[in-house]
Order: sequence, then structure tokens, then C-alpha cells
Amino acid sequence: MLPSLRSDSCQRPTMTTNTTDTTTADAAAETTFARMTSRKFLLALASLVAASTLLWFGHIEPMVWRDVVIATIGAYITANVTQRVMTKAPA
Repeated sequence: MLPSLRSDSCQRPTMTTNTTDTTTADAAAETTFARMTSRKFLLALASLVAASTLLWFGHIEPMVWRDVVIATIGAYITANVTQRVMTKAPA
């Protein structure tokens, strides 16, 4: 038997939100946004975009691009570790 397509038989789903989940999600989104707007991240992103653009137009060789990517990611990780160590309170 097929369901009826009459308008009175259609029910709209109700949407409920849990305030605890939205608060946690808002905090996580704020933290993610703060990380993505940090100077370290923007500098690393600009470096990768510039190297990729130069590679695209043939101004640098693929091996040079690889070296730039490795150095950029290594510097970004090193800067993050250094920042965490420096901001950690002494025991």
C-alpha cells in the first residue's frame, strides 16, 4: 500500500537543539577561527600559495617547490611547539 500524498498527512520534522552541544560547538568554531587567523598560519599559507603559483607558471622547478613545502610545514610545526612550550607554566 502506498502512502497518501494528501497535504494533511504530511508532517514537518521538528528540530531540537541541545544548548550544551551548541555552546561546545561555538567554542570549537571560535578556537578554529582563531587558529586560522594567526600570523603563523597566514604566513605559512601565503608561502604555500606563492610557491604553488610560481610552480604553476613554470618559474620554479618541482623539486624547489617540494623544498619550500617541506621547509614551510617544518617551520610551522616548530613554531607551534615553541609557542606551546613557552606558554606552558613551569611545574
